[in-house]
Amino acid sequence: MSRLFVVARHEYLTNVRRWEFLLLTFGFPFLGLLIAALAVIPTVFLLGKIPQTVRVGVVDETRRFTFPREVEAVKVELPKQFGRTATALPGFQFRPFPNADQAKAALRAKKLDAFLVIPRDYVEKGIVHYYVWQEKETGLFDESEFTEPPLEDILIKGLLKEQVTEEVVRRVLQPSRLQYHVLGPHKPKKKSALLNQFIIPYAFTMMLVMAIFVSSGYLLRGVSDEKEGRIAEIILSSVTAQDLFVGKVLGLGAVGLTQVGVWLAMGGAPLLLLTHIADFPVRALVAAPILFLLGYALFGVLFAALGAVGGSWRESQQLSAWISMLAIVPLVFMPLLLDQPHGGFSVALSLFPFTAPITLMIRLALTDVPLYQILLSIASMVISIVLIVKLCVKVFRTGMLIYGKRPGVKELWRWVREA
Repeated sequence: MSRLFVVARHEYLTNVRRWEFLLLTFGFPFLGLLIAALAVIPTVFLLGKIPQTVRVGVVDETRRFTFPREVEAVKVELPKQFGRTATALPGFQFRPFPNADQAKAALRAKKLDAFLVIPRDYVEKGIVHYYVWQEKETGLFDESEFTEPPLEDILIKGLLKEQVTEEVVRRVLQPSRLQYHVLGPHKPKKKSALLNQFIIPYAFTMMLVMAIFVSSGYLLRGVSDEKEGRIAEIILSSVTAQDLFVGKVLGLGAVGLTQVGVWLAMGGAPLLLLTHIADFPVRALVAAPILFLLGYALFGVLFAALGAVGGSWRESQQLSAWISMLAIVPLVFMPLLLDQPHGGFSVALSLFPFTAPITLMIRLALTDVPLYQILLSIASMVISIVLIVKLCVKVFRTGMLIYGKRPGVKELWRWVREA
């Protein structure tokens, strides 16, 4: 047993000290923050193209509409690096004109930014003409798209003027404010609880998938490099195949977990603080680390075995893609799991070891999963890990000493029987 931990310790310390590991581990979160910051720039650029105030001339040929003198702009808060505020919706200054010719002359003289004409037949046709001045070719984002005046409320008030009371006008502008009532034994859940029911299981899924893909790289590379360099022959003369196999899984697996843990500490943990953990089911919070470690170990032992079976690192990586796909099966059926957490298909995925961690986590966040199903799911993963380790050790012992070719299914079965 001591040799097993010697192998695990060696694999872990050797890999975490590499500059590639340090660069990727600590550089990736900063790269993500940089990309997020750069993504803000186009939005700030578009906000900068929105004018603060738009001067609009009004030609009302119907003489029934009353335009306000000014409409205030809508501001939004921006990061300090871009200034404190920006204009999200421009303000408007309305100026009446007796006819379209005078409004057009003011537009050409740049005393107006635009003018609109409400023709005499507006009530019959519902058409309002809006004129702007354009001196140069515009790009994909034209600022005139953001400067259309707020006409709906003004026109509704004008159409109903002297026809109904002010109370009716206000009700037309705001026809209803829905008050939601639920009758029955089940009380509606808070929005924060509903949000957690989706966000936290989704975050758990992303963490597990990310950990699986990261660890697969370390496990496949570590085993394949020793096999291709024929170092395995020397190592197997000093330790048993089981100690070497399990030690590599523990050591290289811990490397992947360390990397994912650093990423979570630098970026994921602050995001989790924004959610209401108190609204999240206690049973799911307790089960989350257990399911994560079992799921991680289940895929880890398979990746280590693939590294020994493949003829090269690239060949092993291609084989691992098929196993990695099993981890994302629950994502494919996410709508069904969310809609029918107690359905037969959802229960089946909870009991199948390769889909159990993610499926069970989703179900625990949504509903009360029977205790026997939780225990059966955990038991299926534990039993699978033990059986797969025993089988993979037999394949690992022979595979690490075979060079130049990838064994077929019949040959793998012969290795298991003969071992």
